[in-house]
Amino acid sequence: MAKNTSFLEINKYYSDLNLVPNLVIDGNNLLCRNLFSDKNTVNKLHQHTGGYGGFIRSMISMANPIKGIRFNEIHVTFDKGGSVKRRNLDKNYKANRNISSVSSWITSDGIEIDQSSAFSRQQNLLMETFEELGISCYQLEFIEADDVIYYLSRKHPSVIISEDTDFLQCINRYTSVYFPRKKQFITKNNFQEQTQYPFKPDQYSLLKSIVGDKGDNITGVRGIGWKKVLKILEECPDLSADNLDSCSSKIVLDNLSLIEKNYKLIHLNLGMISTNAKKTIDAIYTFEPLKPNMRKFMKMCLAENVANILTDMRFASMISINHKNRKLNVQKG
Repeated sequence: MAKNTSFLEINKYYSDLNLVPNLVIDGNNLLCRNLFSDKNTVNKLHQHTGGYGGFIRSMISMANPIKGIRFNEIHVTFDKGGSVKRRNLDKNYKANRNISSVSSWITSDGIEIDQSSAFSRQQNLLMETFEELGISCYQLEFIEADDVIYYLSRKHPSVIISEDTDFLQCINRYTSVYFPRKKQFITKNNFQEQTQYPFKPDQYSLLKSIVGDKGDNITGVRGIGWKKVLKILEECPDLSADNLDSCSSKIVLDNLSLIEKNYKLIHLNLGMISTNAKKTIDAIYTFEPLKPNMRKFMKMCLAENVANILTDMRFASMISINHKNRKLNVQKG
């Protein structure tokens, strides 16, 4: 049975490995979650700020030295245009996930908020904030944030923070996933217990390629859900992308081209990131941070009606630890 995880368990997992992980945050996912959980907070210009304030408060609750995750550095990613390579494989890829298709809502004070504008404004505001605070932030045009997260997780032991189950495929000894809403921490060791999946993390993307992914508009093999795909796995327990054509399952063999195409869409890998994009990510990753501009951040909080963040002592500790560790890591090379 899957269970909630305390931050102490996360700290113990990495302490046993004698490691301190980076926190790699799926920015779009965390912003969306906070955007819709606080629809009423606005600034003096009647612009929605609940997503901005909620995002930072979520970070504070997870990344703090008192009761949070003991971390090395914080890295935040955002999407910008999605993956060109994946859309070239399938023009319908994620065609159903345009946030601008959602219209608006009315706050408790009767203010109409356009969701697309609210999301974009607060995303830009968060990126500006992280630049002022010395937190590494990545937004590469036409490169999917999921691929950037995968790339970052292979540079240093990492806890990926997201509600997106696609990151289960990233799990290995050094990379874990934390689902904030469910408070689930998933590692290579507890993967089957926490997910209830009777397979290994590196098989997740292939099995999902057979089932399909409605959220990303990926059509799977007709009539095959997770129950049936697990029966296929019983027939072919060592099933992988490298041995698909030797699988004894007729369903797999009859749908090889579809499964292979879906695998290219679902599987996170370095091949989806161009050489120039990797250089950009590396430049951000190794850039020596300037001293956090707390005065500028204070003005931003006051303007956005989220000044209560400034009274949380854990916030200052989070920023100080991130800055100190980034500086040390850059100097070490």
